[in-house]
Amino acid sequence: MRQCFIHVGTHKTATTSAQHLLSGHPQELASFGAFYPLAGRPDQASAGHHNLAWEISRDRRFSPQCGDREALVREIADTDRNVIISSEDFECSAHHAERFGKFIVEIQKLGIRVKLIVFFRNQIDYAESLYCTLVQLGFDRPFSVFCDEILETSAARWREWIFPFRYDAFITRLASFPDVEVIVRSYDDPTMGSPVLDFLSVIGLGDALLPLEQLPRMNRRPELSATVQHYLANQAGLSPDGAEAAAIDAFLHGCQIERPSMSLAYQIRFVEAFEKSNHAVREKYRLPVFGRMRRERLAVSAGPSLNDIFGPRLRAMVRSTSPSTDDGNRKSRE
Repeated sequence: MRQCFIHVGTHKTATTSAQHLLSGHPQELASFGAFYPLAGRPDQASAGHHNLAWEISRDRRFSPQCGDREALVREIADTDRNVIISSEDFECSAHHAERFGKFIVEIQKLGIRVKLIVFFRNQIDYAESLYCTLVQLGFDRPFSVFCDEILETSAARWREWIFPFRYDAFITRLASFPDVEVIVRSYDDPTMGSPVLDFLSVIGLGDALLPLEQLPRMNRRPELSATVQHYLANQAGLSPDGAEAAAIDAFLHGCQIERPSMSLAYQIRFVEAFEKSNHAVREKYRLPVFGRMRRERLAVSAGPSLNDIFGPRLRAMVRSTSPSTDDGNRKSRE
């Protein structure tokens, strides 16, 4: 029986790197009896099948011209190879159980067995990395508010997106779809030394496409200065001018930080909130300990934490480093 591997994500677990590798080697995939469809891969992010996930989630970015579920079914019906579909946005669309379930059934009707592959990252790193990415996309809430929502609801929500942080509940959701196999892997400690290679091994390719040292590494966390500028622009509706950008650089340089962490108090709260559910996932799927989710592994930033930087006092802290970035400069631009 043919198989369809649906790479569900989650976000910030090297999904984009895996997608670029798969989309760039169609002939090599064919030689191994694998097929990476074209339908559902939008022009603005053509390596992954995001348009399929957007259709399920009714995301504002969905475009029928980029291929919908019907186009995918037609495409994979014309091949006898195993099918690979990948988008981290399936993490969000899986919450729309009825539509996601229909998507799976449409594939199963072709006589294809569906396997859902999901990678999990420790929740502290995941929250930090996801927040910086969302800020680049227009998110304007302080980091502490973002963390509070996760701690209160076990998920982060914005626009049409839902990012789960309680992994046992998310696996239960995936496993509720009939006749599917759920495969769970660790991003923090991948079996093959790389989450991309680990993913390839799950779909039966191992390191057949590229060795470890040549794997693509996409979507790394953006530069802190750029993220701070986006955050201020998101809140004010106006991007920092040259003087303010220089003041931001001076502020960060003075703090002597390149990659701040969430505050220790919040790290402890994250451990307390998710240690039981993480233990259940690790026991069931024989995963290693989620990195940074043990008290002895918690670390304190040398300078301000993410909670300090992306907070209500950020603009005041930045302005304090440079007398040239006052209200008069901003008013002259308006």
